[in-house]
Order: sequence, then structure tokens, then C-alpha cells
Amino acid sequence: MFIDLRTLKTYCIFAGPMNLSNISIMSQEIQNKAEYIVIFISEFARHFGLSAVQAYRYLSRYKAIDFLDEQYKVAHTQSFEDMVQYMAGYCQRHGGALV
Repeated sequence: MFIDLRTLKTYCIFAGPMNLSNISIMSQEIQNKAEYIVIFISEFARHFGLSAVQAYRYLSRYKAIDFLDEQYKVAHTQSFEDMVQYMAGYCQRHGGALV
């Protein structure tokens, strides 16, 4: 799976400033999680006709990014289609308007 490091930096998945020179020493689990979240944001954006930045802001605002981070071990076993639908409902329950 390919990950665009500029995209990863743009989304600011990790707390605090990210030093891209340290990407090679990240644990494999963190890399996998980061890749999954970046791809999920892209799929969510495509599904709802949003830009990647709009999708990230929406998912972040309604705590979906936090949920995916915490529940990665289960979430990544589901299809992106199913997770997009589930996370749209999750965001709606937290005040979001996309359905």
C-alpha cells in the first residue's frame, strides 16, 4: 500500500508537529494505522463529494478520527464502504449533518 507523505503531513494525524525524517522508524502498527486513516478520509471524501481537507475537518470535528485511531484493530477488518456508512452515522450522532 502506498502512502503519500505530504498527504499524511497535511492531515496532521499525529499530535504535534511531525518530523518526516522519523517516518522510517515508526512502528509498523502506527504506519498501518496512519495509512488506513488517510485512505479512509479519501474514501469518505469521495463518497460524500468533499475534498480531502473538508472530509478530514468534518471527521475530526465529530471525533471520527479519534474513534478510528482507538478502534483501528476492528475498523480495518471491515470494508471501507461499511465503515464510511458507520462513521457517517457516528458523526451524525455527534452533531454532524452528512448522511
